[in-house]
Amino acid sequence: MTGDNPIFDFLKVMTVLAGVLALAWAGLRWGLPRFIAPASTGPIQVIARQSLEPRKTLYIIRTGGRDLLLAASESGVSVLREWEGPHGQ
Repeated sequence: MTGDNPIFDFLKVMTVLAGVLALAWAGLRWGLPRFIAPASTGPIQVIARQSLEPRKTLYIIRTGGRDLLLAASESGVSVLREWEGPHGQ
């Protein structure tokens, strides 16, 4: 019965197109940022980032020859640990 009803064919095409657009949007929204890291060329570099829960994240930041372990949440940012050099020496 394919091709008998042009409205049914139109609805099938629109459904497939909506699905493809939804997948493309989801890929750009959540997938792409994981593969493209911003270049850190300034005095502060984000070395690592780990999400713990929604709105709770740990960061390792390098600035001025020192590395910092930071905890960020909705209540603010706290320094958990600080050490010298890139390898914690």
